[in-house]
Amino acid sequence: MKTKTLILLSFALMGVTSLFAYDFEANGIYYNITDMSGKTVSVTSGDNNYSGNVYVPASVSYDGNTFAVTSIGERAFYACSDLNSVTIPESVTAIGPYAFLYCSRLTSITIPGSVSVLGREAFNRCAGLTSVTISEGVTSIGYGAFYSCSGIVSLTIPASVTSIGERAFTGCSALTSIEVKEGNANFDSRGGCNAIIETASNSLIIGCKNTIIPDDITSIGSEAFYSCTDLSSVTIPAGVTNIGELAFMGCVSLNAIEVEEGNTVYDSRNDCNAIIETASKTLIVGCKNSIIPEGVTTIGSNAFYGCSDLTSISIPEGVTDIADFAFLVCSGLTTVSIPSTVTSIGSRAFGFCTNLKSVFSYAEDVPSTSTDAFIYSSYENATLYVWEYAYEAYSETEPWSNFGNIVGEKEVRLCAKPTISFYDGKLKFNCRTKGVTFHYDIKNEDIKSGVGEEISLTATYNISVYATKDSHEDSEVATATLCWIAVEPQTEGLTDEDAVAELKALPVLIQTNGSTISVQGAGDGTEVSVYSVGGSKQDSTLSSGGIATLNTSLSSGSVAIVKIGEKAVKVKMK
Repeated sequence: MKTKTLILLSFALMGVTSLFAYDFEANGIYYNITDMSGKTVSVTSGDNNYSGNVYVPASVSYDGNTFAVTSIGERAFYACSDLNSVTIPESVTAIGPYAFLYCSRLTSITIPGSVSVLGREAFNRCAGLTSVTISEGVTSIGYGAFYSCSGIVSLTIPASVTSIGERAFTGCSALTSIEVKEGNANFDSRGGCNAIIETASNSLIIGCKNTIIPDDITSIGSEAFYSCTDLSSVTIPAGVTNIGELAFMGCVSLNAIEVEEGNTVYDSRNDCNAIIETASKTLIVGCKNSIIPEGVTTIGSNAFYGCSDLTSISIPEGVTDIADFAFLVCSGLTTVSIPSTVTSIGSRAFGFCTNLKSVFSYAEDVPSTSTDAFIYSSYENATLYVWEYAYEAYSETEPWSNFGNIVGEKEVRLCAKPTISFYDGKLKFNCRTKGVTFHYDIKNEDIKSGVGEEISLTATYNISVYATKDSHEDSEVATATLCWIAVEPQTEGLTDEDAVAELKALPVLIQTNGSTISVQGAGDGTEVSVYSVGGSKQDSTLSSGGIATLNTSLSSGSVAIVKIGEKAVKVKMK
């Protein structure tokens, strides 16, 4: 018993550091000595939570010494839910990680210019924070520094800031204005964009409705535009080579993603709003009918999360991994084609796909599949098609064995949807499924009979085509409209005697995909617009590289009027 008493006494003589998280307290503020010889201290947590309005002094006296207060320590004000405000002196040079985490009633903060580093998640989940002043002199804003500060409406980034960590402003749902002070060479808010993009790394600040990403950007960070619910369109510059995971996750209004010509890493081919990174597992969501290009090896985590309008997906050969939650909550998904190369399917990859009817798996060996890959989907009422010789293996392996019906056939495949092109006076159909037969239907509105002295000619063809192959399911029907638009008549070299102008016409192919319209063949600079039948203008753009892409709010089955130069063509949305 004596021994224990002596031990406790020896700790007391050595100082309270061994028993408490602080070295001393003065005027209700707790401190740790960080440098005895340099006489510096850091504000820390103590026996009692801070509350009300706290004033941190530039210096404090203790035990006959005067110490400079140079930092707000890690978790110093952690979860002080009754804290209203904190005044930080110019002597402070750093605010540590999680310093004000969960200070839900903190309403305002001024970070002095003496602070060079704002630590990781320093103000994370300070939901009541409405006023933030970052003074000139601050150079670094840490990872998640203002994560879920849902009360911040506007923010100014001083010219001195050179680094902003990932997710720094993720969840700042009220943030509508971010201003970058003139002279900041690292960040840019050009084009009236509220987003700030760092050119040197993959970090990006969210919070805008219409984002113009500057041309010199090379990387878009993880969760960069996470939950930007008002973001309706975005253009990816040619220089962007990396897009982080979940970069556009939760952008429920996003209906147009355009990739500038010259970008060799990303592609928005086939008028698909999804952008797929061929080198890694990241993918951007936001489309109704997605064609995943050849070269992709992994479908990333949350890649198509919540794509409720996605009805079918054909995953190309070469893909080996379908990551966790890849198609989670794709409630409109009815048909899935899984290639022979897939070896792994993650947790809830097809979870909550409540309309799933057909899954085609061409993997000869059953892929390593999480048992909850199809959880809360309708797979108990769906049909699984597999190779005949793999029938038994799938039937004995969860979750595949839980399908309502398993069919083993000698060859079961779904024909890919054909593509339509027009070149050198010829229509051409292509299909990723080899050896198919194309069944096409072409209607020319000018083929007529009747009486009268005038006939209105439109030079317009409506085309539809689908592909079939023995032992395959028929493909979806692809449609297009082919028309000719007049260009300036050729008069050069004509004499008065034979002055008959040669009228040139360009063939233009118009295709619809969901709410998107693609026009191919119009000369560069030609204005292309789309209207509803009621005359409401939906979108307008200039043809570039012979292609113009238009986005509409028109529903499937409705009629759109596409105007190319002076020619107007009716097309049916599909």
